[in-house]
Amino acid sequence: MLGVGDNLAFTAWFKPNLTSPTAEQTLINGWQDNKGLKLTVNQTHVKAYINGDIKTYPFSTQLENDNWYGIVYNLNNSFSNTGAYVYKLNPQSNKLNAMAVSDTLIEVMDEKFELGNAQGWATNKKWSLMPGKLAMTNVRLFNKTIGKDQHVNILQQYVVRDNKYALIIDNAIPSIQLRRYNQNR
Repeated sequence: MLGVGDNLAFTAWFKPNLTSPTAEQTLINGWQDNKGLKLTVNQTHVKAYINGDIKTYPFSTQLENDNWYGIVYNLNNSFSNTGAYVYKLNPQSNKLNAMAVSDTLIEVMDEKFELGNAQGWATNKKWSLMPGKLAMTNVRLFNKTIGKDQHVNILQQYVVRDNKYALIIDNAIPSIQLRRYNQNR
């Protein structure tokens, strides 16, 4: 559920494994019967299904398989707009010790759309991640938009400092499968 006076932000890291420019993978799905929000990605764009409307946000360069990308998606009812921002993880960032934090991410998308009116919905659909060839981690859904000056901070934090605004936080860490012993000897 999202009220017409509420805002929403989605962030995640994903690594595409797409075989064609038109094959879409779902990032997050909260869309049912033309209500809600669903975000998908392919090699050329991010697509947002917002209620009965579809917004397409093109990449400045085509996505490359097996590279990690961070996404920040804002649905801002306060100012009646949406924004999709995607950053490619610089592969050199782990090799150099003295690299500035601002150089670790390369912007590949900065697209905004004005909404005709505020968007809200009430559905029985629970937020879900769909199986597919897309690897994902650090999936977060916030009830507040994220300003562009905070994108790098939000994408690079392991522990979410603003968790009071979070609806979903998942760092996608597998549980530790250690052997259990009933009695120590």
